[in-house]
This record gives sequence, structure tokens and C-alpha cells, in this order.
Amino acid sequence: MLDPLATGTALAVEHIAPLMRLLAAHLPTLDITPMLNPATGCITAPGSACREGGHRILLGTLDDAVDALTVRSEPGLVARMIATLGGGTTPHNTTQPGAAHAEAVRAAAAALDHDDRTTGTGEHERLSSVHQRRSPIPAAVAAYAATGHLDPTRWRSHSEARQSVLTHAVMRGASTADVLDALPSPEWSGVRAAYARYADPDTAAARDVTRALTWAAATAEEFRHPTHENKHTGGHSSFIDDPVRRRWLAHSLVWADHEFTGTKIRWSVAAVLQALAYASGVAGELVDGVPVVAMGGRGLSHAAGLMTETTVFAVLRMLREREGSPLLLVTRGAGHLADRYALTTPTAAPPTTAQIAAARVEAVHPAWSVLGLRCRRLYDEIAARQNDAALRHPPPNPHHDTAVRTGCTAANLFAAARIGTSSGYDILADLTVAGLVTSPRPGTYAAGPRTLDDIAVNAGIARIRRDRITRHRAERLLWRAWLEQRFAPPPPDTAAPHHDSIPTVPDDASALFGDEERYWTSLMATGPPDHHTPDTGVETTATAIALLGHLLGARILT
Repeated sequence: MLDPLATGTALAVEHIAPLMRLLAAHLPTLDITPMLNPATGCITAPGSACREGGHRILLGTLDDAVDALTVRSEPGLVARMIATLGGGTTPHNTTQPGAAHAEAVRAAAAALDHDDRTTGTGEHERLSSVHQRRSPIPAAVAAYAATGHLDPTRWRSHSEARQSVLTHAVMRGASTADVLDALPSPEWSGVRAAYARYADPDTAAARDVTRALTWAAATAEEFRHPTHENKHTGGHSSFIDDPVRRRWLAHSLVWADHEFTGTKIRWSVAAVLQALAYASGVAGELVDGVPVVAMGGRGLSHAAGLMTETTVFAVLRMLREREGSPLLLVTRGAGHLADRYALTTPTAAPPTTAQIAAARVEAVHPAWSVLGLRCRRLYDEIAARQNDAALRHPPPNPHHDTAVRTGCTAANLFAAARIGTSSGYDILADLTVAGLVTSPRPGTYAAGPRTLDDIAVNAGIARIRRDRITRHRAERLLWRAWLEQRFAPPPPDTAAPHHDSIPTVPDDASALFGDEERYWTSLMATGPPDHHTPDTGVETTATAIALLGHLLGARILT
């Protein structure tokens, strides 16, 4: 069977291999070896000669075949087929627990990535504009494209050199049609000469462009114009003025500081609590003045600064079970629905006005996944104090010692953050090395020249976040497919019944039940049937005595 992919979709062998292995597990006679061949594959058109003799025969009408190749399948077909075949739940031919699920997630994520990162169909398929590079092609690459002169310090063969030219062109938005149109031009004479040894140069070039596009779609970064960039300067988001959620977050952080002082999980709990407050403002509701939110652990992991999903699940479980917690499980999630939580008042002293003012109902910055969540409280204290001081008393001299003026001394910071002296100095050292904090005088600290956005850019947080979002989409796709398989009604039985072996039910069911009732009435009236050998009771008594002696050790007393 031939099922064409969606128009403009191309998958590499490593992306189609998990699907073929799942098909082989369900179809024992299927030979998947030809489809795993990276060079040719095994698509043979009807009418082609068979090796054993004869020709391939088209099943169905020609119109149906033309329609299938014209309309093609929907985008995301491979990901849905992997999910339908149970790739996310059943390990096939592996001894590693969860290996099949991880492989299925990777394959589904690759298929979703390709669909999201390309646009156009057929020869006009290209990278979407948001993933295209804006910089010019390197001079060495452009020189080879025009002259065909091989630089041995850069490439080992003409094949590598021409593929480099095609890859740079594809990464800047070129399609197969664009490349074929450019080959006759003087700027591409070197590439044209490199393909001259092929019987069909255009076909060979189109094949290499497809390979370059598949690779570029799998590894594309987002290249945006340097217009506006969001900067995390210690300010507050649009939800900061919400008094209900802001007070709940401040109260919850006071409770967490008291409950988890001196423990490593304290900072993870604080991040999850802030993520819950933010999620309730984005996707939650107020029920009788109480914030209520239903969001899964995967979604909360993004709002908690790209915290690992397992840590989020562990913190939520601990908060649900802890007495006096600010989190109450209202409805347990089932199927597609996430757990529903009410953000309640914890059993802790009410927060002060300063603590409420410092609470920020916003997502935790993902840069803390690189620096560590334990550094966040001290940095927020320094940033908040400097921002508040700058608003109240703008310095007349820009070179004035901001740290002393705002009271950002080590002792004050450690007391406000409820951190020990030894741990506090370790954290300040980490922040200083990262460039987020400076020490203008011994014992005083101020915000450094770098920002959290700078840390995120250098660490490639944007790519990590996109990869996690794609992985979560693939996992949800597999989960929903499993739910549909698990709870879908069975297909209707369309097979004709065998009248010779299965009795039919009369149209009037009361007649059948009436006969059954009369049968039981007659049976109860006549009693059990007579035995040919009358039962005198002697054998029954002897059997009972023997059983008592065997089980209980009973003896007959004379």
C-alpha cells in the first residue's frame, strides 16, 4: 500500500524508521528492510516489472490512485500513525523499559517539527521565514558556487562543497525550484559544473536540496530581525496588580520559607507556587474569591523556569499531601483533563506589606534553569531594592554608590531572603561570576551589567524551550491516541451470523421469558428426579466421618 505524505512534507530515514518497526511488530510478514535503505527506498509504481516475473498490479481504480497522489494525506500523518500503533505505550523488541515510548516521542516530535518549520509544496517547499537566516552567504561558499574551485582546507571533495552551497541557500529560504532556476546563472556555474557528471543533473540537484531542507528543518533556529526584545529588568508583568493572586503568592512564599528552611526543595517549591499563581491568572478563574486553576505538570514546568517535569510532579504531590499547604486538590484529572487546584490560604503568619509588594505574579525566568533556582531570591532582592530606591529617590549623580544607598549589604540581603551566611556568600559568588551582581564596595552588592536575558541567549534557552514544547506536543499526541484506543467503543460486528449454530431471538421477547418462567415453576413443583439407586444415607455418613478424621483427626468413640 502506498500512502503519500502531505504535500511539502519530507522525512529522513531516521524519522521513518520507528514507524516501520512498529508496523513490523503488528505485521509479521512485512519486510521493512527496503524502506530503511537511505538511498532508494522501496516505492515501485504499478506496471513495473517484478524480479520474480510479471508486473505490479494497481489495486482499485486509476481515478482513486490519481486522487490519492493529488490530495495526499493530512499533515502529521507519521506522528498519528506512530501513536495509533501504540508506539507511546508498548515496547516492541526491546529490553529497555520505556525505550519504545522515547523513540516514538522523538519520531513524532521530528514529524511535528518538520511540519512547523517549512512552508510551500513540492519544488516550492522552503523554510518558513521565521527560521531563515538573514546574513549573507560566506565568501568561501559563494566563491565555490561561482568558480567551482575547491578549497582543501574547508572541504575534502566537490560533493561536500556543493552540498555546503545548497545548505546555505536553503537556510536562506531557497526552494528546489529556486536552486534549479539559479543553476544556469554565472553565480552558480561552479555548482553546475559539479553536477555535470550526472546523467540528469537537475534530478541529482533536487535530491540534494531535499536532503539539505530536511536537515535544515530539523536543526533550524529562529533568526529574528533585531527589532524589539523583551528584557527582564526586575519589573512586573500584567498580573502584578491582581491583589488576590499577589497576596496568595506572598502568603504561600512565607509558608514555604517556614516549612522548608534549610532544605534544597525550598526553591523548587517557591518556583512552583509562583508558576501556579501565574497559571491561575492566565488560564484560571476566581471561584468565590479563590483562584482555581487546572494545568498539567508539563505546562507548569514552562512557567516554573523550565523546571524538569519530574520535579514539578514531585512538588505538586508533596503540596497536596502536606498539612496546611496553600494548594488544595479539587478535582483529580482524568483523560485529557488536568488536575484542578484551588489556591487556598496556608497556615502561616500573614505576609507583610513589603512581602506583598515583592511578590511577582509572573512566570519564572528560564535563565534560572542554568544558574540554579537557589540564586533567584537574592537576585530578586537586589533588583527590587534598587528599582524601588530609584523610583523614590533618583540619584543626582549616576556614579553614586547605589548599593549603599539602597541598603544592599550582605547582612541585609541574607536576612531578607532567610538564607544562611555561608550559603548566601556562595550564591553571591555565583551571581558575581555570571555578571548579574557586582560588589562596588566590600560587603555591598548591586545589579551587574548582564541581565537574565543575556544569560538565556548565551545558554540557548530559546532552543531548549522550543524543543521541550515540541516534545510535550508529541507526548500529548501519543497519550490522546492511547486514550482513544483504550476507551473507544468496539467496532460494529458486520459479519453475518451463522444461523445453524447461533439461535435467533424471537421478535416477541416476552414469549421467550414466559417459557423460561413456566419451566422453572414446573421444575420447583415436581422436585428433583428419582435416582435408579435409592440413597439410604449410609454412604454419605461414612464419607463425612472419613473427612472429619482426615482433616481434624477425629476418632469414633465406642
